[in-house]
Amino acid sequence: MVCLRLIETSMELKPDRAAQKQDFRQILVELAKSRDKKLFMQLYDYFAPRLKSFLVRKGANEELAEELVQEALLSVWRKTSSYDPDKATASTWIFRIARNLWIDRLRKEKPDMLSPLNSYPEAGYTPSLAVCDSGRLKEAMDALPQQQAQLVYKVYYEGKSHREIAEDMDMPIGSVKSGLRLAFDKLRIRIGGGS
Repeated sequence: MVCLRLIETSMELKPDRAAQKQDFRQILVELAKSRDKKLFMQLYDYFAPRLKSFLVRKGANEELAEELVQEALLSVWRKTSSYDPDKATASTWIFRIARNLWIDRLRKEKPDMLSPLNSYPEAGYTPSLAVCDSGRLKEAMDALPQQQAQLVYKVYYEGKSHREIAEDMDMPIGSVKSGLRLAFDKLRIRIGGGS
């Protein structure tokens, strides 16, 4: 009996993740209709620290991360009418806005930091910029099969999402993801970043 009560109590304390995501979807939908600042502040309070952590992990310093969070959440405010809850969760949509702002900033300020290998593979793998500057990256890209090279180009130089690439290239999204994974494995081996 005691064990059963402890389990029930612990279940009551854990928030339902699906309900939480649904709440944010609903908040975005309502925000598009009502432009209610209180609803926006709920989103802001929840997502601002998470976006900041995400951007810092991507390489932004604290000050830049805070600036990008402000820009991202301002974009959320302006673009709520374009949010489609059937296509993405609220967090996916909001984090994509922040990610795109980060990529745009890198393109403007540090174009050499946009190497595909710096952004996509497993955590912990980062080639030296000497590899990127030496032409070895270009040679490795040229050695890829044409479709894989196109996938890498579309992700890192056009800034397209997997879904956008799938639509552009008339491919299933799973094929886009597996094609990118194969391409990065080949690039990593060719450049000498591991097997």
